[in-house]
Amino acid sequence: MAHPKPSDWKRHDEIINAGSKGFNHLDALPKIIPEEYPWLKDFKMGFCDGEIPLWTTLGWQHLKTEHFDTDSFNQAIALRFGLSDDGGLIKYMNNYIMIIPKDLREKQMAARHRESERLYSAQAEGQKYVIEDDPRAAEFINNENVKSEYESTVINTGSEPPRRGRPPKLP
Repeated sequence: MAHPKPSDWKRHDEIINAGSKGFNHLDALPKIIPEEYPWLKDFKMGFCDGEIPLWTTLGWQHLKTEHFDTDSFNQAIALRFGLSDDGGLIKYMNNYIMIIPKDLREKQMAARHRESERLYSAQAEGQKYVIEDDPRAAEFINNENVKSEYESTVINTGSEPPRRGRPPKLP
């Protein structure tokens, strides 16, 4: 598949107005790039500022120059919003552009949400919490050393509003 020409990029209003109206690359690039590269519609796009080993462990991949032509994009957009080639990897300023398949990202987020809900409900009910997939989960739950550290918050419901300003001096 051929890379888009500068004239193809200039069909997008965000690209044309980037120099005068403002351009947020974190918001606009994930919308514009898949329109010119249809295969990217199956991917989520992210901007990694340096924790590359963590991102790649989670399944993110670099958007590379073999996938994307930075020169044609840079000819179409205002100079300060151009993308750079860092050894075959595409960057905007200090951020590497990363991609991950949407279905994998959705599975990751669903698993995080499930665990977060389990942790919250265990804390709210004052129960012990261990990760379900831990092979020693039953042993930890029955262990006396595992505790819930939930503390309730007292909310002032009295009719007197809280005092504002500097606290009174102590004697």
